[in-house]
Amino acid sequence: MNAGDGDTRELSVGQAAQWALYRLAPESSTSNVVTAVLAEPVLDTDVLRAALVAVQARHDLLRSRFAETGAGPVRLVDPAGSGAIEVRDVGDVDDETLRTLIHAVGEQPLRLEQDGPLRAVLLRRPTDCALVLVIHHIATDGLSQYLIWRDLGDAYRA
Repeated sequence: MNAGDGDTRELSVGQAAQWALYRLAPESSTSNVVTAVLAEPVLDTDVLRAALVAVQARHDLLRSRFAETGAGPVRLVDPAGSGAIEVRDVGDVDDETLRTLIHAVGEQPLRLEQDGPLRAVLLRRPTDCALVLVIHHIATDGLSQYLIWRDLGDAYRA
């Protein structure tokens, strides 16, 4: 995205610190905040995508990318969220294997420049699913995680 495609914003002090750490080790997953919920029955992916778009509309950090400019790092805010959710059918795996798969999703580094700070993955089993959100610490903290999940649940039910 070019700066003209959406808003360009300066980083907060905390975001600038997270950006500096990211630049030192962009292939690291240490700043990934990983949360997951188990849902039964399997979530409707179309409704889930629409709910994620609604959450991204409310929380612009989740529809941002980060870049280095001559003036320093900036946050590029996309006008609309993508609602991108990767869906993986994992078969009838047991709970321990599902936990391992969730952990693996969280271990994949986020590419803040290309993809932004959010990855959503739906791990589907025949009768239930795990929705995994991976959000870089540049865009979330403990309270924010609660708000994102609350808003996602509200938007899904709506």
